[in-house]
Amino acid sequence: DPYLYHELASMYLDYYNFSKNVTHIQKAYAAIEKCISIEKRRWQHWNLLGVICVYKAINKQSLAQHAFIKALKLDPINSTLWSNLGVFYLIIGEQKLANQSFKKAQEGNPAFIQSWIGQALIAECVGHHEAMDLFRHASQLGFNRESSLGYSYCVSESLLSADDTDSSNLLYSIKNMYAVPAATDLMLRYNDFENK
Repeated sequence: DPYLYHELASMYLDYYNFSKNVTHIQKAYAAIEKCISIEKRRWQHWNLLGVICVYKAINKQSLAQHAFIKALKLDPINSTLWSNLGVFYLIIGEQKLANQSFKKAQEGNPAFIQSWIGQALIAECVGHHEAMDLFRHASQLGFNRESSLGYSYCVSESLLSADDTDSSNLLYSIKNMYAVPAATDLMLRYNDFENK
């Protein structure tokens, strides 16, 4: 049953994330390979193969890319798949391809938080001023640890690096958008989440 092999692969991946025991991710890889050998027409199987192959313990980047693209051929407007491909491209340092993937994820579902976080991370990497706005937008879509930390960090950096407190960018980004109270609320939610 391919679904049992899929669940087994997913379970072993969860075990690996908890224990960091390489045997678990190797078993996850073997299970998802068996799953795909039985049933090749479900995007979920190819997506999980791609996710597993990205891990350094497996480190099969070409296969990961192939798996994500194969999954996208089966479901071309799936925001999860486009975001996973975007994360893959971020990991290998292909920021332009990552940005295009996150844009496609947003086209499929404009409320998909991970795609906005992905674009914010790219903006942050290249030093673009829109990183704070992208993190803020992601935070407004719903709670996510990464967007909470990213937005709070951008607010702190803006306050610490402000040469002129009357600058229009600082006035808009910090004062008019109520950035300090918003970042404070996000960090409180983040701490509540982490301490549960």
